[in-house]
Amino acid sequence: MKLLISMCLSITAGCFVRGLTLCMEGGRRPSGDFLTAALRRFVQDRLLPHNIPWLDRYVRHVTPMMQEISLPGNMDLPLFLGLHLLTASLVGAAAIYLFPDGIWVALPVAAAIGGSVPYFWLLQQRSRLHTMLLKAIPEWLELMSLVMEAGLDLSAGIQQYLQKGAPGPLQKMLGGVIKETQLGRSRSEALSSLAQKTSFGPLRDVCRSLVQGLSLGSSLAPLLREQGAALRTKRMQFAEKKAAEAPLKVLLPLFVFIVPTIFLVLFGPVAMLFYRGGF
Repeated sequence: MKLLISMCLSITAGCFVRGLTLCMEGGRRPSGDFLTAALRRFVQDRLLPHNIPWLDRYVRHVTPMMQEISLPGNMDLPLFLGLHLLTASLVGAAAIYLFPDGIWVALPVAAAIGGSVPYFWLLQQRSRLHTMLLKAIPEWLELMSLVMEAGLDLSAGIQQYLQKGAPGPLQKMLGGVIKETQLGRSRSEALSSLAQKTSFGPLRDVCRSLVQGLSLGSSLAPLLREQGAALRTKRMQFAEKKAAEAPLKVLLPLFVFIVPTIFLVLFGPVAMLFYRGGF
């Protein structure tokens, strides 16, 4: 433990001396994104070129997820992988500080937990995206069915939703479909591309149904209305499930924070009196 502390202090002192030297030599002040740039450069130069099997499998797993959700402006795959290293290092350092006696057990566990934080954040972002899509798709389908029953085509229905629908990720996806059709692709190809870009099952089913209806030349309005009603029912079931899970989620903070506090307030004075010799 003393050796590890000495190494950390030595590295800190070396960085301080190096920074002081750069300042004396007229060195350039680091930019605001020097940490993200360093992480990105480390991953690009040291990890990705080596073709590590487990890293390649993980990259293939998370790449579609990163393409599906809206990430921050400067977030890319190398930076995302670098965040794993950063969070693992921070949580590992905290474990070393909190559990100096069990460092060989606490450090690997803490590093594994810290390194998995960006992945779970990505899963949470995808789940949030799917929830927003589930809320928006029924209204889109119902508006599409009304527009098509009025005599307009599929593209006009999408345009109406882009103009009058609630802002959200579904609008961005449908805006991409319109842009692809304006660039010369057919509506079937644009919808098929949208189905491949998303992992949300209901949206993929809707896109495939629209592609099949366009290829067969069948009427799309009844199909859209039925799918909208089915998704509205599914949305209601999802809301009921969340409402049923709420009491279970309250139990943990209730027993960890509230109940001990109540027992402390009620029985704390009694325990102090017994400790001092009784009433």
